[in-house]
Amino acid sequence: WEYSFHDYPWGYSPEFGDNDRLPTGNLLGCFWPEQLSAKKFKDVTYEARIAEVDRASSTLAYDVKIYGNTICESERCQRTTKGWKLYSVERFYKRPLIWNVTCDTAANEIRFLTVNNFKQNNEYLGHYNLTDKSGLLLASGEFNFSAHWRAAEVVIENIKDHDSVTVSVTNIWQDSKTVTASCI
Repeated sequence: WEYSFHDYPWGYSPEFGDNDRLPTGNLLGCFWPEQLSAKKFKDVTYEARIAEVDRASSTLAYDVKIYGNTICESERCQRTTKGWKLYSVERFYKRPLIWNVTCDTAANEIRFLTVNNFKQNNEYLGHYNLTDKSGLLLASGEFNFSAHWRAAEVVIENIKDHDSVTVSVTNIWQDSKTVTASCI
């Protein structure tokens, strides 16, 4: 699998650059081109770029081009050492993410995966609430968000006979996410 912004030399970053897999499966990358090109040629007039690529469709989910004072009127313009450069950009979500909510009726368990809304270097405390479709609290508890956006699996035991459930996850900053899942 690969994604190319521009052919060589405009898509070449002479130093560094970065690409991280996000919890959604998308890829977040940043780079700066070694050479620029005027709008009437390759339209590489930006000095640095951040892009989130949807890995499944190879389309851009998010794209930021950062422009500086460099002016390029030719097909090829060599970059100077001045200007914008990026390394290790980060993605933030408004709320924690929750996915793969499953009901195991044979084991009387509800399971789900979650990550915090931004990547952290350590585990941090999270809270969950589980309610039925009428809003009745079935369970609540604590868990740790895993470091580096590794998914934390939460298993809630002794949950019986519910058509649907709602899972809410809250982090230490009171950012919350709620999802509903069918248990039929």
